[in-house]
Amino acid sequence: MEKIKESRKHFMTHFWQGVGMGIAEAIPGVNGATIALLLGIYTRIMDALKSITLLNLWGLLKSRQFCLYANKMQLSFLTPLALGSVIAIWAISGVIPMISGNYPGPFNAFIFGLVLVSVYIPLSQINAIHLKQVMIIIASAAITFVLVALPTSTGSHDWLFIYGVMGACALLLPGLSGSYLLKVFGQYEYLLVNLHKAFLLEMSSLMVVAIFVLGMATGIMLFSKLLSWLLHHHQSTVMAILAGLMIGALRTLWPSQISNSVSEGFALTGLMILGGLLMTFLIRQEHRREISRD
Repeated sequence: MEKIKESRKHFMTHFWQGVGMGIAEAIPGVNGATIALLLGIYTRIMDALKSITLLNLWGLLKSRQFCLYANKMQLSFLTPLALGSVIAIWAISGVIPMISGNYPGPFNAFIFGLVLVSVYIPLSQINAIHLKQVMIIIASAAITFVLVALPTSTGSHDWLFIYGVMGACALLLPGLSGSYLLKVFGQYEYLLVNLHKAFLLEMSSLMVVAIFVLGMATGIMLFSKLLSWLLHHHQSTVMAILAGLMIGALRTLWPSQISNSVSEGFALTGLMILGGLLMTFLIRQEHRREISRD
């Protein structure tokens, strides 16, 4: 009986951790991996994701070996985490498109502040910033600044799988928001609307979400080991590229309304500052948690 109570307690703990990560992942500029760092479960998630292979998935289909392979992939940990994340993203998916559609300027200004301050996260993980890292940041930012200005095809199935793969990479890296990346490429609102409709069993939306999720699953399986290796062997380079990407992509969030009037300018600037203060608070909480662990 005590073991059952303990397992239920762990299930609910991981479920609510997933809810927090899902809320963060649904908001551009905030990252589920960053929340995982705050909660102290990022390394465990990465270790669990590395174990998701075709061989282990095939082993789950064998009834006698189900428990063995489920333990290998830490499904008792990943399942409630994923469930909480999905429910949170679905709940928010019905609200955020309405806000960003009706108030694009204020919404973008708030996210701009979040992203601008969150650039500190990858910068803080560079061992020592030398000329090489500075040049990488500048080159990455310049390339991204140009790429985000290219026209995007919102609503097309052709690139959904690729966006899913890219979203998976962003999901695995602390500091880079997957939803922010989707917003940069013009797919954010489109996918959120379809995700909300998919839970209502609309076939066209189910197809959109299925293609995107397939891309994410492929990205996680392909890149979790690669990203883990790169972070262990070339962390400074990876983080420098990531910081440059985030800086260059800020171009898509600059509210055009900010120059129209003084009152709007002050309001949007205030929202930028508010977003920055929120991210500053999250970063400080992460540092306090690291200090308490040490």
